[in-house]
Amino acid sequence: MIVKNGMKWFSTIKNTKTPKKRFLYAVKNGDHAGKFIAYIDTLQDHYCFLAVPGNDKLKVPIKDFENGIDNGIVEFVEKLPNDVYKVLEAQHLT
Repeated sequence: MIVKNGMKWFSTIKNTKTPKKRFLYAVKNGDHAGKFIAYIDTLQDHYCFLAVPGNDKLKVPIKDFENGIDNGIVEFVEKLPNDVYKVLEAQHLT
């Protein structure tokens, strides 16, 4: 974080192929177009996401996710606040 003249300027996170906890992505094309997906966990060769709206659990092969980033199908939106992420994580477990 950079502070200049009393204002905070936050550094942006690049559209990374490696999701981390609390990362939220927008899906722009395909079966889940118009939804947001929150990264939850990695299981072997898949990334686990919760899609909202709808609370759909998605298990996406790592290669497919990387191709989605490369081709502009999936785009990083923001890093979610902890309290919001905890709700999504709990929804994924149910």
